[in-house]
Amino acid sequence: MSPISIDRGLWCVALLLCHATASQVEAQNPPHLDPNTADEAKPPASRPKPNLPQSRIKMSVARQIGEPDLDRYSAMLDLSDAQRRYLEYLYEIYQRDWDEGRQKLMPRLADVSAAYADRVNQSQYDPETLEFCIEFHALEAEVKKQDWELEKRLLDGLEAVLGPSQLSLMPRVRMHRQRAGCPLNSARVPGAKIDLSREIEHMALQPDQLLAVDSELQRYENELTPLLVVLEQKEVDRNTPLTRLLAASRYDEQGQPLEAGSEQSTRRLRFGQQRRLEILAECAELEKQVADLNRTYLPRLCKLLDADSARTLQDSYYSFAYWAVYENRRGLERLYASIVDSATKTKNEGLVDAVQQIWKSYEKSYDKLSTAMSDRFDAWNEQKAATTASTNYEEYAADMRKMRDERSLKSKAVLSALKDVLPADLLQFHQAEIERLLVEIENDRIKGQSDGYPYS
Repeated sequence: MSPISIDRGLWCVALLLCHATASQVEAQNPPHLDPNTADEAKPPASRPKPNLPQSRIKMSVARQIGEPDLDRYSAMLDLSDAQRRYLEYLYEIYQRDWDEGRQKLMPRLADVSAAYADRVNQSQYDPETLEFCIEFHALEAEVKKQDWELEKRLLDGLEAVLGPSQLSLMPRVRMHRQRAGCPLNSARVPGAKIDLSREIEHMALQPDQLLAVDSELQRYENELTPLLVVLEQKEVDRNTPLTRLLAASRYDEQGQPLEAGSEQSTRRLRFGQQRRLEILAECAELEKQVADLNRTYLPRLCKLLDADSARTLQDSYYSFAYWAVYENRRGLERLYASIVDSATKTKNEGLVDAVQQIWKSYEKSYDKLSTAMSDRFDAWNEQKAATTASTNYEEYAADMRKMRDERSLKSKAVLSALKDVLPADLLQFHQAEIERLLVEIENDRIKGQSDGYPYS
């Protein structure tokens, strides 16, 4: 991140603003929140959490702001010690009000979600279920509104003590928080499950590495954030209409069950199915746009990072987004590098060339299979995102399992080929690791024949 420092000529003004704003907040809040009374104020990390009832249905709400977020905002804005202390003060107020808000809303929300979940689990989509659905999402919207107001108050309070150069960075801080409010785990399209900016944030890169990637990262964030906000809102807004369609396909306007197979029932069912697919397709298309954006920016960002950091980002992306395709081959790659190093030291250019050709051929065939697996994984999950149906799952699973097994056999074959080409002295040096990897790959392959891969 490009380090931005507060204008030191405005230092006194910033401190005065801290005291002035703190006095205004103090007039509205209990004395124990005063950051200067260390004997009474607890740091956020030690604040006891209220024992709240939980929703049976997952709410689409942002996780609570935490200390890692404060650290991120501090780094993005290059906060001074005094500014960071004031941010901690605002955070105490935010935590208190967040807890109080949840204590008021969660008991009712837990009751409604329990009743709603029980009926959904029994596929009971009658008018009463629709009422629970509407009430649940109304309460969910109230929670989201409450959270948004608390977050805005915290960030607005922080803005009051920033210098001009820091204020110019606040839109990026606010976008950081917006993306935190867009749950990605529920995405069905594989490449839409990840925020590359947050992955880089978790990598704890050195300042020079952050600086190298920052401009491209900002462009990515500017494109990703509005897309995620629209997607998240669409996914929230679709829940009640989908339940309403289910209820309307089974019950008339008076709440009486429709006769199964009747003309009215068939007509409503067909209309409901068509409209349902249209609603799901809207979200699926947005997910594909997020996935395309990630595929576009991943190589761009990796190109700006050093080799190790780029590999870490790639592994993070593929292991999460394409978990059913990703395979950790670090052990095999280390062995290959070690064999090349040993062969190079013997000054046997023919051996080095032979080893490299074996590996190059293996990588080409391995990557081809992995690409085929990724394409199959994408296609099946994209149709599920657009329909929620596990169409042709058995065929899809058989294809994925076959390709996974073929990849394992290719990895075993490359080890045998390397073993055959090595002279006796180098084989003796590397044989133990070769045999260990052969056993490990075969054991995993055998276990894979009876696991639930790739899971639905």
